[in-house]
Amino acid sequence: MDAIKLSCSSTGNEETAAFLLQNGACLSSYILVDHPETTKHLLRNHFTETETPASQASEESALCLRWSGLRLPWLELDWFIDIAVRITELDLSKNCLTSLPSIIPWGLTHLIKTDLSSNRFTELPSTQSSEEILCTSLKEFNVSSNELSSLPSGLLHLGKLQRLIAAKNHLETLFK
Repeated sequence: MDAIKLSCSSTGNEETAAFLLQNGACLSSYILVDHPETTKHLLRNHFTETETPASQASEESALCLRWSGLRLPWLELDWFIDIAVRITELDLSKNCLTSLPSIIPWGLTHLIKTDLSSNRFTELPSTQSSEEILCTSLKEFNVSSNELSSLPSGLLHLGKLQRLIAAKNHLETLFK
């Protein structure tokens, strides 16, 4: 049994599991399946940062999900659906993701920065119309070092997008 699985299965070892993850261990599919609540709790408590800009002092704090380098094989919508409206930054880089829930990035209303680099994406969620795009504040979108043959046409509807990074892909057409 690996150290992360042992930490997840033992009560009170969340700090140990978090330490191991922060130092190169990964969340295998066995851990994700066998310990879904522990996984959600670890991601939320140890890899999510709270920001409270002065302009939002009276509102709920903005969240930065920094789930980079955990080698996640997939994402469960349940891990973040109840906090989705608070997410301003989403870093899913350096994982093993091949697909995303359709809410990413299109349904994250306050999203400003997204990093999906260094995964295994061959395509990203698409939209049927511009009305499905709720992330109108998105300024930076990084999908470099994947296996994309095209970019989702929804990116064309993001008027505030300042930086699109798509290097090191297999782009045959720009937008599809």
